[in-house]
Amino acid sequence: MTEATREGSAETSDELGRQVLIHLSRSMRIASMHQLGNDAVGATVQGLMTALAAAAQDAGAMSVQVNGDAVFYNRLLVKPRGDAAEATNHLRRTFERLDISEIRLAGAPTLGLMMAFLAAFKTAGEPGATPLSALQLDGLVVRRSDETKRGRDIDVRRNVARCYAQLQVLAGASFDRVREGRAPQLGRLRRGLQALVDAGAGHSSLMIGLACSVEFNVDEAGHATAVTALVLVMGERLGLSRVEQASLGLKALLHEAGAVVIPAESSTTAIAPRIGAISALAVRMTAVPHESMALLSAVLDLPRARNVDTAHGSTTTAAAIIAVACSFIGLTSGRATRPDAAGPRALAPDVAVRQLVDNAPRFEANALTLFVQTVGLFPPGTVVRLSGGETAVVVEAPRDVAAWASPIVKVVRDAAGAPADYFVDLGDPGETLRLVRSIEAAETSLNATHYLLL
Repeated sequence: MTEATREGSAETSDELGRQVLIHLSRSMRIASMHQLGNDAVGATVQGLMTALAAAAQDAGAMSVQVNGDAVFYNRLLVKPRGDAAEATNHLRRTFERLDISEIRLAGAPTLGLMMAFLAAFKTAGEPGATPLSALQLDGLVVRRSDETKRGRDIDVRRNVARCYAQLQVLAGASFDRVREGRAPQLGRLRRGLQALVDAGAGHSSLMIGLACSVEFNVDEAGHATAVTALVLVMGERLGLSRVEQASLGLKALLHEAGAVVIPAESSTTAIAPRIGAISALAVRMTAVPHESMALLSAVLDLPRARNVDTAHGSTTTAAAIIAVACSFIGLTSGRATRPDAAGPRALAPDVAVRQLVDNAPRFEANALTLFVQTVGLFPPGTVVRLSGGETAVVVEAPRDVAAWASPIVKVVRDAAGAPADYFVDLGDPGETLRLVRSIEAAETSLNATHYLLL
């Protein structure tokens, strides 16, 4: 296809999209004012059917999506011109009032299907009426706003990032004290950790995304904080209380303390007199996790966390959970030797997850399963390429753990590289887009963490 042909095709789709929006808006306006048997409604709906038939011939499936002030047709931003400007404003207001974000058609609809949709639309705003998003029609799907973009306050998200950064600073100060032969200031660490536990509750995707940000994991403090964030999210998934999460998190935060000055092959007993019991007990977390965590729990006077894996009805230890998270962060930051013994090199998150799964015998089975269920194959913050050529950022792990390779993504560039701004649930049975591969954020000059804060 030549450049001119592509441009002509894009213009055609753009015009078809405007016509669909104009006729959809008119039909919804008229239907809200008249009985569906009224001639005015019939004539308006006939115009909509003509527009939809032309659009279906061009693209097959169709979708109209509203995201903030922007209206998208088939995931391309509509440039409102003439009547389309009024139509997009009306649809934005209507979608907001009905708490919906997208109307999707599998193909050219029948007249009966569109009349059934308009009948449901007429009553959707009435008290006790069935929400449009609960409508079950073959070939037509209406999605709620929170199914494509969570309405979270950006200030709340920034507070999570602030608490994460503050904990990393505290961890760095503690490791500096260890290097000087002094014990960490546990009181300050506990307070900083509890602040992250409280702020991060319900924001697991952001916590995972921060942990996976390579620019944060440049030293021991960055590594320890990233591991702690992952462990907290895993603890939340297990149903642990915030107090239990903080207990588990403190162990994760200190698991790296001994390694800042002591070789990993050193024994716990030999190094204790040099840097103090607290940091010494954490030195061999990866090599002897169960032994180290048992000793660490005793020294810190922390109860052994009983982590119930509710999905399997069995238990896993704090040490096993931390060991998986530690290995993953080590692989993605290039700080760890890979399980395949190929030497240190930063791996893409999905490659690191596959490495862990391929080397499952190295980890406790329940802990590894919990980790994969928590982060998915493509953790939040991963930049990915979709089958249509779009560039997207993973913003949420799959809701269905069986669809571990089909997360919710925010498309930030279309196939031509132009800016885009819409959400796609790749796990949706009706979704035709697929995730092809992860790409380095540096290749696209994208700040992936930025999109998690929106």
